[in-house]
Amino acid sequence: MNAPLVKVFHPRTRHLPLIDPISLIVLLGGYMYLISSLGPRLMKNRQPMQLNKFMHCYNALQVLTNIWIVYIMIMVLRKKDEQASFLHKYHHVLVCFGAWMTTAILPGGSQVVFFGTMNCSIHAVMYSYYSATIINPELRQCKYKRHLTEAQIIQFVLSGIHAIIGYFHPTCSIPKWALMAFIPQDIFMIALFSDFYIKAYIKPKKQKKKRVE
Repeated sequence: MNAPLVKVFHPRTRHLPLIDPISLIVLLGGYMYLISSLGPRLMKNRQPMQLNKFMHCYNALQVLTNIWIVYIMIMVLRKKDEQASFLHKYHHVLVCFGAWMTTAILPGGSQVVFFGTMNCSIHAVMYSYYSATIINPELRQCKYKRHLTEAQIIQFVLSGIHAIIGYFHPTCSIPKWALMAFIPQDIFMIALFSDFYIKAYIKPKKQKKKRVE
């Protein structure tokens, strides 16, 4: 690891694997290349893979461990490229980078515990629903699934409020620069999820209402 960076990284975690930023850059660069370029090109002239059994097992595993990064590769292999949106890619890369930053520089702390608890809880419910839709495809039209997106928007609202409180609280142990990094990201994620919510649930409802009229 580069000597100047050793002082930046927390002594509790600087010895762990993948803490070196070069490892992170290679990992995320390879991930983006795989899902954005190599994967779609390999699948271009192939039939979509039938991964229902694998997805059922994976979704069950997600509920237990929240190992999320394989999810978007499933979209590529099933040729569901329209699902591999900018929101998915950005969110997954951001979470990976955020996990690296908090582990390398800010291990522990209320912000990590607060957001991590919310995020894991929401994803446990979300992947339980995904697993249920494989067993019963009719559940894909369930009117309650929109609440999953609403919960994700709420978690970023709460995370942003939590970071703002920490920024102005004189005894908060989290560095100001870190909180200033969290806040705009929370706002950006609220915007992305809100845009998805409007396109997925609000606009189709209005269009359906117009057709009925």
